Amino acid sequence: MGAVAALVILIAAAAFAVHGQMTATAGDAASCSPQPCVDAGGYRMDVVNVQRGDGVVRLEVTFHVNGQNNMHAEPVDFSLLQGGHTYHPYFGGSDCSAWSRTQIPDGTSLGPKVVCFRPASTEGRLTLNWNPDLGISEYFSSGYNLTL
Repeated sequence: MGAVAALVILIAAAAFAVHGQMTATAGDAASCSPQPCVDAGGYRMDVVNVQRGDGVVRLEVTFHVNGQNNMHAEPVDFSLLQGGHTYHPYFGGSDCSAWSRTQIPDGTSLGPKVVCFRPASTEGRLTLNWNPDLGISEYFSSGYNLTL
């Protein structure tokens, strides 16, 4: 029984350590420029053309893979945080078309891809959360936050 308890504690400690390494803000991604962007260890995401209006926040994201295998991108990797609320991607109209999960081979880029949200308000502080699939560590990560 003691060995099982030790294993559970070891797994919990590893999960905590991975979570701490995976959660970052745009300012913590020193190797990533120009902002807003995140470099998740060879899997980079850039944000451009942030637009707020008519109840919609619209932005474009581009992904770059350098030194990683089996990377993919999809809209469900994103959420918008505002005032304690979480908003998931919105698809509607010609400006906010849906796109499907897309594989990105090492050494290539994907995008720009449009991601839209319908928050309660388009005013004030908005935070984009990107939680990419980085293997088992994604289960212990809350992703990367970028202030828009």
